[in-house]
Amino acid sequence: MDAQTWQVLISLLVAIAALIVMVSRLRFPPFVALLVASMLLAILLEQPLTAALEHFHDGFAALMRSTALIIAFGAILGKLLADSGGADVIADAISRNSGRWSTGWTMWFAGCLIGAGVWFTVGLVLLAPLAITISRMRRTNLLLAATGVLAGLSAMHGLMPPHPGPLAAAETLGASVGKVVGLGLVIAAVSAAVAGPLFWSMFRNRLQLPLPDDATPDGTDKAAAPANRPTLGVALLVLLAPVALITLPTLLTLIPVSLGVAGDAIGFIGEPTIAMLISLGLAACLLSSQSGDHFGLRTSMERSLYPVAMVLLIVGAGAGFSRVLIESGCKEVFIGLAQNASLSPLVMGWLFAAAVRVATGSATTAITAAAAPAKALLEASPGTSPELMVMALGAGSLTLSHVNDGGFWFAREYFGMSVRDTFRTWTVLETVLSLVVLVIVLGLDMVL
Repeated sequence: MDAQTWQVLISLLVAIAALIVMVSRLRFPPFVALLVASMLLAILLEQPLTAALEHFHDGFAALMRSTALIIAFGAILGKLLADSGGADVIADAISRNSGRWSTGWTMWFAGCLIGAGVWFTVGLVLLAPLAITISRMRRTNLLLAATGVLAGLSAMHGLMPPHPGPLAAAETLGASVGKVVGLGLVIAAVSAAVAGPLFWSMFRNRLQLPLPDDATPDGTDKAAAPANRPTLGVALLVLLAPVALITLPTLLTLIPVSLGVAGDAIGFIGEPTIAMLISLGLAACLLSSQSGDHFGLRTSMERSLYPVAMVLLIVGAGAGFSRVLIESGCKEVFIGLAQNASLSPLVMGWLFAAAVRVATGSATTAITAAAAPAKALLEASPGTSPELMVMALGAGSLTLSHVNDGGFWFAREYFGMSVRDTFRTWTVLETVLSLVVLVIVLGLDMVL
């Protein structure tokens, strides 16, 4: 490698080390740390700071233009489903009709289904009490129920749009969101099954998780559902409408004949922003009419946007950091490394995302920061599917969660585990899940 390549690599390592210190040690908000790291990288590479700031703004604005509304609509939709009681209706139906299923498989299914429509933390608030209750009623080890829920929720959060990470990666890499949704749904469900009930059934007699006294820890912000909860059919329609609308145009490409104006209309409806808007309108009408609590659901819509602000800033700053990487000369270095390396570009993308995830503890930061090198890898390997690269980045963003990850502490609190047991369950589960997704992605790459 020449001197310029070494300068780029060393500068990048210093910038990432600074990012790690700012997030993990100094407790900077991730979006602030990403901006500072971007400016530091520009200084180390002797780039004008005004130009670097402009690149950061461009990357931030480009991603916000394509994803901000989708992420906001998704947050509102999930909050409506939770506060109206719709998510509880789905969870109760699964619980009542799963007598022939093991506890682990019951909670895996609940985690995947609920996780497809709501964020990880919201799903955990909803399903942790159900997992504890079912384990107590069936007198089974809480390990099976807890890992089933966590695997389903985490897999959907890391691989399925409209969750922020995979959506941002799809937009950055130019992947079809419809294809990413279809792939993410299947890969997330299969990998969660392997990393959840299949894997942990081997340890049911070796690791016992005691049942906590209370099903929900103090401090939860779960709102009381209205007395008139929606029917199961309405709740499922609200939950699955976005997935169906977004994937519809992709399914229509399998039809060998042109649909003309109808095809154009379906393509417009299936555009992610429009699909989420239609789904949100459908949810607001159906859930408010059945619950009769119009004001309460309107309040839920407003409250759902409070945590979105931080997520949007992180996603946008991650895109800004990626743009600075590309424009500062790192892109050419990544392409050169990809061409000279013997590793698959999908494995290299996974490694990039995994390194940032372990260092910062944020899956969203990991997948957005890894998008720039992943884009360079795709340019160096034009035969690689951008949709599979999104899955690889999502897998990397899930690996080896530990004490710098909020999910680690959520899992500990909601299932009443000790820190040691959280390492033995949550951290292991996330790593197994990440590796299983990577294996599936590499298998699909060989076949397709």
